[in-house]
Amino acid sequence: MLVVHPSHTAVPARAQDRIHPSLAGGGCDASATVLAEAERTSYEAFCSRQQAVYLRYAAVRLGDPAEAQEVVEAVLHGLAAAWPLALRDPSPAATAWDRFTRVVSVRVGGCQSLHGALPPAQADALMLRYRVGLSPGRAAEVTGRLEEEFTALLHSALRQITDSAHYLWHIPTR
Repeated sequence: MLVVHPSHTAVPARAQDRIHPSLAGGGCDASATVLAEAERTSYEAFCSRQQAVYLRYAAVRLGDPAEAQEVVEAVLHGLAAAWPLALRDPSPAATAWDRFTRVVSVRVGGCQSLHGALPPAQADALMLRYRVGLSPGRAAEVTGRLEEEFTALLHSALRQITDSAHYLWHIPTR
């Protein structure tokens, strides 16, 4: 759960003890950051809109809702310090998603079957669509892509899995 600190920055309710500061975006120093009013408002709106999806995604990847909560809180906390810079990017949502998925991947460690078999963006497209249950439009918004880009990633992932399945099963044709 994010708590609004008196400085009006979002602060996680728990420490980010297992997240490397370079990935989380600045560690505990982020709570001291005072964002300008417009930046703070956009950051809070972003968190309000994306936090539930980030939690569902992290829970699916990590297999532990409590760990997912900890990761999401730490990433969003770190993002508060980096938010003014993220707003300068063409897609702040893409910047945040990249930061978030890197932290989740480090936390997962090793190779999960889907993320080991496909490029990360394709694996994420499948996860968001079929495991998290988002529409292509909402998934595109979360990842900071155009809906057409997200749909293309989804189709290429499905095509790659289908091609792989064909070779795995090696069904001869007559």
